[in-house]
Amino acid sequence: SAELDDWIESLRDAFIPPLTANRTMGALGSIVASRISREFRIGGPSYTVSSEENSSIRALEIAVRALQDGSLDQAVAGAVDLNGDMRSVLTTHHDRAYSPTGTCRPFDAQADGTIIGEGAAAVVLKRLDDAVRNGDRIYSVIKGIGTASGGGIESQVPTEAAYSQAIKRAYEDAKTEMKSVTLLETNGSGNPDEDVVESHALSRLFKQNEGEQCLVTSAKVDIGQAGAASGIASLVKTSLCLYQEIL
Repeated sequence: SAELDDWIESLRDAFIPPLTANRTMGALGSIVASRISREFRIGGPSYTVSSEENSSIRALEIAVRALQDGSLDQAVAGAVDLNGDMRSVLTTHHDRAYSPTGTCRPFDAQADGTIIGEGAAAVVLKRLDDAVRNGDRIYSVIKGIGTASGGGIESQVPTEAAYSQAIKRAYEDAKTEMKSVTLLETNGSGNPDEDVVESHALSRLFKQNEGEQCLVTSAKVDIGQAGAASGIASLVKTSLCLYQEIL
């Protein structure tokens, strides 16, 4: 009957609101950056980077390289991930289980997975000389970036070789020796398989630092697995540690 059809339609709308022009456009992740740029009258190129958990770090790398080659004088790089949606949680949990105890314990023998997190963050980037000349507040200086690809074919966990290569490239790019590092922000997801690979790579790379203090941290302990926003969250956290001189 018409009454039954109307009732079913109302149930559908109550569960998932009907599609509108704004909801349809808002669901297209590829155009988010351009919409933000238009709203705030930000000039220059604007686009979205999609690389799963590496998305914000890749966006950061693109911005840094553009500043280095002079194609930009300033940039905004950021990320947002609202992966706390139940459908997203269940899908992720199927491939990489969340902690059944609800606690993230990176590099701990009791580690049993990460926890659900969401986040949004953005940073304004300039060349150091420009920021100093303009009297800007400087939270940290990015001296180098290193990336590498190379996960296992049947696993989402990066290989130790890929992890090590990314770190080596970052230090080479920054022209900095590993022994000078006293604070290391890690992936530290609390996922045992990932932690084993990361801890082995770090132990071998920083073996030369024996006897020196190097603090190891992970933003996931505080905010959980924030998906695409994980990298920028770690950057913001570490920058604030440096700026405020508080660990």
